[in-house]
Amino acid sequence: MISNVFALLGRLARPAFWLTLIMVTVLSLWPGSAEPPTSPWSDKLNHAIAYFFLGIGLIAGWLPNVKNRLIAIACLFGWSAVLEVIQGLSLIGRTASGMDLVANAAGILLSVLVGWLFNFWYRHNFKP
Repeated sequence: MISNVFALLGRLARPAFWLTLIMVTVLSLWPGSAEPPTSPWSDKLNHAIAYFFLGIGLIAGWLPNVKNRLIAIACLFGWSAVLEVIQGLSLIGRTASGMDLVANAAGILLSVLVGWLFNFWYRHNFKP
């Protein structure tokens, strides 16, 4: 029973990952507003949350082995770097930020940690 639930969540994680990736990409390339954020940390928190969910989508939806997961996580971070470089080109009225990359990496690393902890818990509580 519990394995059927996790299988369903794995199948739902794939479209959720792609939808989130599209949304993050569009929002990252959307022309910036003239108003600064209300808090300097709110923007970084948004970055970390977005990349946390992208990382969870990768881990839950695909990649049964550690090597493939690490490659996918590295590619996800690479995509975040590409988006920051595009923002720095001044084509869309945005600016690149190294701290955004740090926040992206923090969200990705947190998703890896949560995925590892969940995997550990699952293996120890639901042995076949």
